[in-house]
Amino acid sequence: MNRSVDITFADYCVAHRILEPVFASTLRGVRTQEFALGKAVARLNRRLQRAATIREIANELNWKEPVVYKYVRSAVKNGLVEFEEGTREKNVKRLLERLGDSGRFLPSPLRVLRDNAEIEDEVSFTDPFTGFRQTIRRRPS
Repeated sequence: MNRSVDITFADYCVAHRILEPVFASTLRGVRTQEFALGKAVARLNRRLQRAATIREIANELNWKEPVVYKYVRSAVKNGLVEFEEGTREKNVKRLLERLGDSGRFLPSPLRVLRDNAEIEDEVSFTDPFTGFRQTIRRRPS
């Protein structure tokens, strides 16, 4: 018996946080850790306003640097992140979020919010992994 279930946008945000890495990794055969790395790089790029170093990514994910190196190569190969062009002092490699198709399965909550005017401009939800309250705001057009 099929029954429809009404969910709030906050419910979608929680479900996206839990299910997106799993669905997306099965879609392209990419490991969940690679998606976590890609998301961390995107967060750091936005926060720092520049490419992120391996050490910064390791701190963001609470991983050891060798673990980050382990997944960087495959994340680059699978198009989730890319190395910043050019050379750096001490040959430091920095990573950027790969723009365009990054292998998403579900649309991001921000995209859903942007594309659906009937959803309120600001939505808060509790992150199921951290327990912290998160707020998503519609950007003015």
